Amino acid sequence: MSRVFSGIAVFLTIALVAPQASLALPDADTLLADLGVSADDIAAIKSGRIVTLSPKASTERELVAGFAFKVATPAGDLQKEMKSGLLASIDPNTIGRGPISGNGHSTTSHSSP
Repeated sequence: MSRVFSGIAVFLTIALVAPQASLALPDADTLLADLGVSADDIAAIKSGRIVTLSPKASTERELVAGFAFKVATPAGDLQKEMKSGLLASIDPNTIGRGPISGNGHSTTSHSSP
C-alpha cells in the first residue's frame, strides 16, 4: 500500500502544478482502484465513510498510516485553497509551512497566525 502514498503525492503534485485546463485526471473510482483500494472500500468512501488503509512501511523506522474519505469540495477549489495557504492556516496547531527544496531543506518558512 505504499503505492497509495506515492500515488496521492503524485496526484497532489500534478493538481497543484499543472494548469487545470490541460489536466486530465481519472475519475475517483479509477484513481482509487489504481492505488489498490478494494471495490467495497471505494463504495464505502463514496457513501461518506472514512476508510482506513494498511500501507506498508518502506523501512523499519517509518511510521505509516492510511485513510481515504470523500471531499465534497471541487478539486479546483481545493487547489486554489492549497496554493493560497488557506488549508495550512486554518489549523492552530500548524506552526510552520513552506516549500521543500531538492536537498530536503525548507526554502522558506511561513508561521501561521
